[in-house]
Amino acid sequence: MRLADAEEILLKTEVFAYGGWMQMRQVQAFNVLYEQPDATLRFRRLARQGRPAGKLYAFCALAELSPNEGVTLFQQLETMAERTVTIEENAISWKRVSEVAGIATASKLGTQFRRLRDKVDSYFKPTG
Repeated sequence: MRLADAEEILLKTEVFAYGGWMQMRQVQAFNVLYEQPDATLRFRRLARQGRPAGKLYAFCALAELSPNEGVTLFQQLETMAERTVTIEENAISWKRVSEVAGIATASKLGTQFRRLRDKVDSYFKPTG
């Protein structure tokens, strides 16, 4: 996946996927951004400009890349009353951003997304 595509996906996404089924383009895009030398800057920008789901992906990254910024972003997210579409396992639902931020913290979703890098890349690898 190209870097520009990864940024656009996370900037515009309205879906936050976590749990057992994370073969989503968003998780692939998360890893593309995470591997950039300026990943912290890119995720900061996503935290400012992204939709609620994108902000959650930014939080998952910043919690690892810059823990103090992760704490600050978590404090902002936990006050949000907005909801976002979530996919957990095979269940699709609307959840409050504040609730999902708590789940992301407790489950260390940034670490999980990183571990899934190769699996997700393989899933989206073109065939033929």
